Amino acid sequence: MKKLILLICLFTFSATQAQDLFGGVKFSLNMPSVSGSSTDADLGFSIGYFETMYLSESFALEGEINYTTMSWETTFGSGDQSGTDTYDASFIEIPLMAKYVMDNFHLAAGLQLNFGDMSNTVPLFDVSYHTESFRYGARYVAYGEDLVGESTTNYSFYIGYTLF
Repeated sequence: MKKLILLICLFTFSATQAQDLFGGVKFSLNMPSVSGSSTDADLGFSIGYFETMYLSESFALEGEINYTTMSWETTFGSGDQSGTDTYDASFIEIPLMAKYVMDNFHLAAGLQLNFGDMSNTVPLFDVSYHTESFRYGARYVAYGEDLVGESTTNYSFYIGYTLF
């Protein structure tokens, strides 16, 4: 927890020193994937807020806060004895990323802190294309085994709109 507080303080200090700071809203469609053959993931969504701070022409930092929902259906048994269980998860994501900027393309890697039905810190990778007002991107997050007891990943596709 001390590391998280230190990281937030560093982002806050850096933001006050930044010359180029952009913020906006984003919407994502999530496609979770579970390694178990008896578990099927359903389409989910995220909605949130982002801020990007350009430290130079080629380097930026980005922080977000997102509300995310996902669900899974697990089949158990066989024949007349089979059934399904549904698991729904809602949580708050706080992705923190370092970005390499090439004109309008951004490649990012970082950590995502999760709070709610799932509380952990996981790695993420992100690629996005930015226009003056919009950003389009794809993200990969490796959640591990905290959600359904099996290795879970998420592929999301998003659109964002820069407000300022």
